Amino acid sequence: MSVEMTNKFDIGYMLNVLSPELRESLYVLSVPNLLNNHLAEKILHNTGKANGNSQKLIEELQSFPIWHDRTIKTWVFDDDIREYALEELNGSGIEIRQKVLATMKGHRKELENVPTLDIEDFDLQIARLSIGMEESKKDGIQKFRQIFDTANRYNLQETERVIDLYIEEKFPKSSPSDKPLTEELSNVYFMRGLYAYKNNNFGKAISFLALVWKKRSESDESMKDAAISAHLVGLIWSKKRSHWEKAEKAFKESLELEEKIDNPFGQAQVYHSLGNLLSKERSRWGEAENAFKNSLELLKKLNNPFGQAQVYHSLGNLLSKKRSRWEEAEEAYKQSLRLREVDDFFGQAQVYHSFGILLSKERSRWEEAENAFKNSLELGKDKLHHKAQVYHSLGNLLSKKRSRWGEAENAFKNSLELLETMNDQKGITMVSTSYSRLLINKEDFVNAKVYIKKALDYEKDKYYRKQLLNLLENIKNN
Repeated sequence: MSVEMTNKFDIGYMLNVLSPELRESLYVLSVPNLLNNHLAEKILHNTGKANGNSQKLIEELQSFPIWHDRTIKTWVFDDDIREYALEELNGSGIEIRQKVLATMKGHRKELENVPTLDIEDFDLQIARLSIGMEESKKDGIQKFRQIFDTANRYNLQETERVIDLYIEEKFPKSSPSDKPLTEELSNVYFMRGLYAYKNNNFGKAISFLALVWKKRSESDESMKDAAISAHLVGLIWSKKRSHWEKAEKAFKESLELEEKIDNPFGQAQVYHSLGNLLSKERSRWGEAENAFKNSLELLKKLNNPFGQAQVYHSLGNLLSKKRSRWEEAEEAYKQSLRLREVDDFFGQAQVYHSFGILLSKERSRWEEAENAFKNSLELGKDKLHHKAQVYHSLGNLLSKKRSRWGEAENAFKNSLELLETMNDQKGITMVSTSYSRLLINKEDFVNAKVYIKKALDYEKDKYYRKQLLNLLENIKNN
């Protein structure tokens, strides 16, 4: 049951029908946002709000439309009711919260052997209540971090979201300081920063993670979080050319920290990211290759085939940029495919796409390239963005052979259909441009103009706009 309250006056007016004893019970039971009847009875008893009549008080409160089921086993008062009730506690609020927290911790011990109960949810509520009180804040943050690390390991996105929401109530912003972060604040900023990063909120991620990195202490845990934070900040900076120098420094500092705490897997991950960054500059391809090889060496010692497969893919992409090393690139792609686990279908799909692009550079291997693209489409059929990219590559390949221009058109159209579904403006621009070039070769100038204009609708870069306008001008002259 629930009822919508428009303002505090309405809530206060409605609650006037409750007896003073019921109102006091409501105020106390509004402190936690998770209850079951047994716990509610304990809270009323331990806070002195009931005198052997706790069960009756709960039944009476539940006869009013001011609560709702939280899960199958738990219930809670509506948010607007809780907010009103917590304000009404006034000066007695701290003492009440302390007693409620103690009751919940005591009740938690009884739940150890109850596998059907959601223990994690109960722990989250204890942590949430704990961080609201100075004397228990440290314990609450540690409990959140334990749950967050488990959720991150098993990709439990909803748990991460809830933890971020609860922590934000007490720590909405990062607070820069000249001093090293306390253990508690470092944990808070790391959780908030990592959650923001995973949700592509990069500005917020940097505001938290940069402090975890720069304001670390010398403890192993602090340096571990700082190494991860520096790595993630580097990944964000590596997205913009103007920040590549800062990204490189972040990666190198992350490597130093990973070495200090003796974490070879962390080092391998950062070397991989550093290699990807350096491979963007032709003058640094040699350094990029060394970074990839450092990563592979560490991963081989750790017997980590999945990690090796990812790095071999990146190494293949680097080597494929130089014609004299295409054979080495091919071997790197094949090595990546060999190392992929049987059920890593999307990983294989990505490698087949890259392999197909390499093979399409040699006329004698166009058929193999086509097969690679088809393998990629089949293995990555559930990933729309990936399919769109592969259809684009397949269209580019087929457009090289006049007898297959019709198939090339279909591939481009398939790619555009998927990209428009996702509103991927950059992708639409690229595929529309490729398609327009094919239509010009076919002397279908009317439709070529349509797709050039479509690309112009999304293209912002002056250099590429100029190229598109030149294409348009050439069509007018035909």
